[in-house]
Amino acid sequence: MLKSRSIIFSLNATYALQIHGFRLNCWEEHTCEVKELFEKPESSECMRDLAAIGDKNWHDYCSEEVHDMTGHLMTYPIQVSPPDSLHAWST
Repeated sequence: MLKSRSIIFSLNATYALQIHGFRLNCWEEHTCEVKELFEKPESSECMRDLAAIGDKNWHDYCSEEVHDMTGHLMTYPIQVSPPDSLHAWST
């Protein structure tokens, strides 16, 4: 019984590392950046940073001027407000 728990724990840890690595790889691909804060995806700092990258890229994409974009992560141009109403996101 102890051996099977050990194997299950080992598999769960392996899967968690694979998911973590996949997430880091996706963020590197979409943001063209590797940041230490990406190591803690549950942190508010990480979420704010990714949202800021998406917002900046959306504004650059919609701009009349040509800008170099930081990757291709963009904020979706729709805002959902309670109670479930949709609004166009202003640029």
